[in-house]
Amino acid sequence: MYDGVLKSFIDGAVMKKRIWKFTEKKFSSSNPSLLFGVFLLYLLLSWSAWYLVDIRNWLGLRELIIFKEILGPMAGEQVPLWWFIFKEAGPTEIFQWGALLSTCLGSLILSRHLRELGLVKPGLFWRLMSLVALLMFLEDAGNFRHLISYLVVWLAGMDWESTAGMYLRNMLELSYFGILAAVPVYGLLRYFIVIVKALQSFGYLITGYFFYGIAVLASGTRFFDEWYAAAGTLLHEFMKNHARGEFLQVGTEVLPMEFWLMDFMVEESLELIGAGALLAATAAYWRYMQREKVKMNEASTC
Repeated sequence: MYDGVLKSFIDGAVMKKRIWKFTEKKFSSSNPSLLFGVFLLYLLLSWSAWYLVDIRNWLGLRELIIFKEILGPMAGEQVPLWWFIFKEAGPTEIFQWGALLSTCLGSLILSRHLRELGLVKPGLFWRLMSLVALLMFLEDAGNFRHLISYLVVWLAGMDWESTAGMYLRNMLELSYFGILAAVPVYGLLRYFIVIVKALQSFGYLITGYFFYGIAVLASGTRFFDEWYAAAGTLLHEFMKNHARGEFLQVGTEVLPMEFWLMDFMVEESLELIGAGALLAATAAYWRYMQREKVKMNEASTC
């Protein structure tokens, strides 16, 4: 038994070292602009697929590319391509999870290297960013805000689909997001002087904060005056005005198709841009650190 435990421990340590080295190698050789461009290209292709397949029925693909939903509000029903691409735990969200986990691991290793170089404050910032990326991943994958809001609404004896229930859920989710957002905002303000020196990384950080901020604010207020559905009407009208033939309608009585166009297509797109920007910011700071290391080595040899 002891030998088995020891072997598992050694195997785990070896695997950790391999992951550590692999991450260092990838971030050290990554081009931040190219990395961020991959996320933008993915969204361009996804939105193009929505237009060509779901709206224009290019090559008759609308009738061929139809998926049957297993879980969620449309469980057991057929859903169009755009729903599959942007739905909860769909390709776009999984891509976002990968970006957040990569940012988490890359920031953690970057933090260690910075502290080894004596760059303590930048090291502390990127350790904090590692925690931020982890919390964002856990929230996005686990939807803890929904669990909390549903529980409170239930304890208050309200119907979660009622106007009062939806407003209470919005207030709870906004409060939750506010607490979560306080961590990265504190880090940026606390270590602003040392982080802004790496201009490319700082630019991507601001981009990531901006797009995630819009997505969080939109999601947290989506039931106020039903503005999500109202905004989604623009996309729905665009589909109707440019559609070639009838396209598949999805949604429920409480949450119509217009709502889901916003909740899935728009919100998930904003979040993916934010996640891609944070990953690019991490890669850009790796480059900055490598340049600083070269300067320090040259100074020590003089």
